[in-house]
Amino acid sequence: GLRLSAAGYDYHAFEATKDAVEIYRSLAASNPQVFERDLASALNNLDGCLAHLGRDNEALSAIEEAVNIRRRLAASGDLEALALLPGNLDNLGQRLNTLGHPEKALPIIKDAVEVYRLLAASTPEIFESDLAIALNNLGLTFSGLGRHGEAVRAAQEGIEIRRRLASTDPQGLEPELAESLISLSLHLLNLGHSEEALKAAQEGVDISSRLAKVNPQAFEHYFAKGLGNLSISLVGLRRKEGFETAKQAVEIFRRLAAANPAAFEHDLAIALNTFSGYLSRLGRYEESLEAALEVVEVYSRLASINPQAFEEYLAKTLDNLANYLTRMGRFREALQPTRDAVDIQRRLAANNPTKAELDLANMLHAFADVRTKAKTEMREANAAKAEASRIYARRFKQRPDELAKIMGALSDDELEKVAEVGGPDFTFYLGVFLRHRAPGRARLLWQKAADAGQPQAMNNVGAMLLSTDPIAAGQWLLKAARAGHRDAMYNLGSLLSDRDPVEAIQWWRKAARAGDRDAMLGLSALLADINPAEAN
Repeated sequence: GLRLSAAGYDYHAFEATKDAVEIYRSLAASNPQVFERDLASALNNLDGCLAHLGRDNEALSAIEEAVNIRRRLAASGDLEALALLPGNLDNLGQRLNTLGHPEKALPIIKDAVEVYRLLAASTPEIFESDLAIALNNLGLTFSGLGRHGEAVRAAQEGIEIRRRLASTDPQGLEPELAESLISLSLHLLNLGHSEEALKAAQEGVDISSRLAKVNPQAFEHYFAKGLGNLSISLVGLRRKEGFETAKQAVEIFRRLAAANPAAFEHDLAIALNTFSGYLSRLGRYEESLEAALEVVEVYSRLASINPQAFEEYLAKTLDNLANYLTRMGRFREALQPTRDAVDIQRRLAANNPTKAELDLANMLHAFADVRTKAKTEMREANAAKAEASRIYARRFKQRPDELAKIMGALSDDELEKVAEVGGPDFTFYLGVFLRHRAPGRARLLWQKAADAGQPQAMNNVGAMLLSTDPIAAGQWLLKAARAGHRDAMYNLGSLLSDRDPVEAIQWWRKAARAGDRDAMLGLSALLADINPAEAN
């Protein structure tokens, strides 16, 4: 199975490895002490085969079983199982990430890092490289959760290890160092640190360029991937070199894909997608459209061979194609790509709503927008808008951390329509999102959420009224404070401190007990003469 996989025969590798698993399962049932280790290894290999085929849910089941076996063996004192356990944990975490569950992947990859850290402390020559890999994956998982600062710290620790190891074995370990530097550059970009991101990406490209000159067959694809990520950093800094960098990545992958399409067509499509975006920004819309059409053609071909692995890419590239056509005013030509994208994404969301549903809502929104601009199929357009709004509202309730993604996808008017079905919490956070660019709208949204009993909104409305209508302000703050809102307790105490210090003390006491530092300081000042011991 391993040899077939290395040769690119993914399905045949899967069949052979599946047979191996069944044989070892039968043997382990009668003699677990001898064969359970082999069963765990075969399950780990089956995970890899299924992942290559895009069958991630089945891969997840295989690697979970392997982890359970090795956890049990390691707990019984099996040192070999302990040494292999963190690799399985890392694979399990990656599978959960692929399926759109970074919150579940995080504790598992953290466990992998900690076990590798323990093993590397006693045998660094064997386990430090694996620790660096796990740290890189930990950084990617943090990034998937929007915790970009922690992603940077994990990536930097992995880079420190790989830099040290590469100094003694540059040929073997510099490719991994280059890969880590590219990951770091993306984390830094997410934090808005464009200059630092550019520096990391450039170092990664310099390393892979040097390796590719010595051995192009082994390292040219690393170089091309680095160029693609470098171009993203350059566009973040509005640097003209980004265009040529993205173009060079396309040229390399086009050549590699011509010789080995199975290995490099996916990379070519990614590079073309980035390049298409550059052309669009430069106003070269026809060339951008031509590149986007090629991306759709590549992913259509790949998805026809392996739909589970590539349909999600096809849906997104169809959506991008429709977006370019819409920008060019070619609305009727955009109708079919949006329909195709929604059809594919709906199927993906039915199988994995956690991962695919938010993209479905975005595509439904684009579907409706194109039909509105083309002045056709308006009944379908309205139905798509309503469905998208329901998904956005549901996603916010399930995953409040996705709010920024939702806000970025819609106009202010569209967001207010989502708020109608999203409930008072969504309405409040929409007000927070709009408070700087549309303060009047934000106040109206907060009032609406406050009327529905949302504690943070009641506090905000009360705070807004302090200078113009202190009586109404006090009423709103009292409602919020009674609902347990800490800031409202402090604000209410501040409002009452001059005319009713006794009640002010009561509210500041509650706020202080809830951890409000300002309430602690205010309470201390009020009690200085009344109760010095409590004030202290």
